[in-house]
Amino acid sequence: MIAHETHRTPSIGIVGLPNSIRVPPTSDNQDYLRLLRRAEVAEWNKARLHVSVPSTSLPSAGYSRTEDWMLRMVSVISLATVGYVIMNSAWLVESWSAFTEWVKFALGA
Repeated sequence: MIAHETHRTPSIGIVGLPNSIRVPPTSDNQDYLRLLRRAEVAEWNKARLHVSVPSTSLPSAGYSRTEDWMLRMVSVISLATVGYVIMNSAWLVESWSAFTEWVKFALGA
């Protein structure tokens, strides 16, 4: 195979995808592939924006007092909820036998 020759590899069977052109790397076509890659990168860099655009949608660097207060309140409520659930789980484990007795009684077993 000469450096500029290629062979077509069919797509994986996905409808609408074109067949890709593949050039397998060999010692004969390394310079050709380098040139192709440089041309590809040059086209890619031409299409990209080289000017940074400031974003107005980013939040400010610091929290306001209201946000800080709300964050602390949500944290306290979350910790209280986790503590309540742990305490109720401990109570459930302690009273499990009474619950199973009640279920047996309710089912008439």
